[in-house]
Amino acid sequence: MSSFTKNLNYAYIGQGLYSTASDFRFYLNDNLEGEYVDVKANTVFNGASIPKLVKEVFHWNPMDIRWLQATVLHDALVGEFSDKITTSLGRTLSWKESANWFNAALKIKNKQHDCPDSYRLIFYFAILFYGYLVCKE
Repeated sequence: MSSFTKNLNYAYIGQGLYSTASDFRFYLNDNLEGEYVDVKANTVFNGASIPKLVKEVFHWNPMDIRWLQATVLHDALVGEFSDKITTSLGRTLSWKESANWFNAALKIKNKQHDCPDSYRLIFYFAILFYGYLVCKE
């Protein structure tokens, strides 16, 4: 499993965009050691980029707390709205590596994050597919 060091605090900044209000760290494992990424305050994100039709059919809210912090992590890793961030590995991650970290973040089970496995797998494979189409990874 993996771990977030803090819950997500954020503010709406307009035009469907949000900004983190404080830093948080995400560890790829749950013993708070090893590989991690720091997401800084003022990181801009939009919640999950779920296509409108899919949102309507499945009633998925892109700002749902069950996957919101994981989507912020992914947006930060791929630099969707700001510069890509560097991990403890000393480099930025590829799209596929970022998808794997996103998947690990979605697996967290606690009172704030409890993304159903079926949703997690759909989100994960959708991101991999998008990366294949757009990023050619």
